[in-house]
Amino acid sequence: MVATTYSGTGVAVPERTAGKKRTSLWTRMYTALADSQMKRAEREIARYAYLLPREYERTQARREDQPFGGW
Repeated sequence: MVATTYSGTGVAVPERTAGKKRTSLWTRMYTALADSQMKRAEREIARYAYLLPREYERTQARREDQPFGGW
């Protein structure tokens, strides 16, 4: 049996670059699907906006922390 040891002094090791990690294909597809469904829902709300009460203001109702402005 032969045992061989290598020292790291004679071997060139490439430096690691800290780059951005890409998101997976499935994550990008799911995000695109969710975004398109949200846009479709907002189009439907705009389509039937005349049914909303007069005191409703679209700018005030749209909140980023809740979907569909907190409805």
